[in-house]
Amino acid sequence: MDGVSEIVDRCRKSTASEGDYRCSRDDMIDHVPDEYADALLDDEYMERLVFAMDTLNKKRRNDMDRYVKLNMCVFYTLIVQAILGVLIAIYKTLLMPTHNFSMEANLEDVDMVLMLDASNHIGEDWERQHDSVMKFSSLLFNKTSEVKKTINSTAWKLIDEAKMNNTPLLARVLGIEVGGNKSVT
Repeated sequence: MDGVSEIVDRCRKSTASEGDYRCSRDDMIDHVPDEYADALLDDEYMERLVFAMDTLNKKRRNDMDRYVKLNMCVFYTLIVQAILGVLIAIYKTLLMPTHNFSMEANLEDVDMVLMLDASNHIGEDWERQHDSVMKFSSLLFNKTSEVKKTINSTAWKLIDEAKMNNTPLLARVLGIEVGGNKSVT
């Protein structure tokens, strides 16, 4: 390209009028290939080339602008997602701490002594005595189990009620289960 610019400079100096900087084809053909000489001397070709280059540059600029806008959209989406994650983490750790709900239910210990007649005068009714003792002890065991279940279910109801009272309004409206450990001993 340096050779072409030297030729153009030489042609400008050799022309008679100062406003006309156009070299002749003969001046350019010696130093420049035919394709370049024709292109440099053809005004319509140069005009079309400049227009085509402007069109391509506009298209590239639009593509680049679109690419930058898409990247900014992804960037802002990631920022919003990160901020939302931090807010949820703060809400879960500071604003809605975990509660441990527990209750201890004690049953009174009862000492019972069951006395049986082991003498020989009841010898023929020993089976009836044995059956009545078995029935009594199984009935006592079943009733004790029922009392334990009743106390346990009452304790669970009280824990659920306490949990519901400590649940924030938003969590209740959205039906979110508030974390926490429940235990009844």
